Amino acid sequence: MQLIWSDFYLVSGPLGHEQHPLDVWRQSFAPSITGLGVSSGHFVAEENPGATLEALQEFLRS
Repeated sequence: MQLIWSDFYLVSGPLGHEQHPLDVWRQSFAPSITGLGVSSGHFVAEENPGATLEALQEFLRS
């Protein structure tokens, strides 16, 4: 499973410095999740489709 998150929306906001997005998922839903932050706002795929596609392709190749 891969998580792609906005490096601004979840990490730079008021609660973003408390827990890393991967840590939240690993502690609750998906202990072996991988992923990365993408430079965008809330709508990751729409705001940065190139980086989203690159992240998905890398994940699917692995």
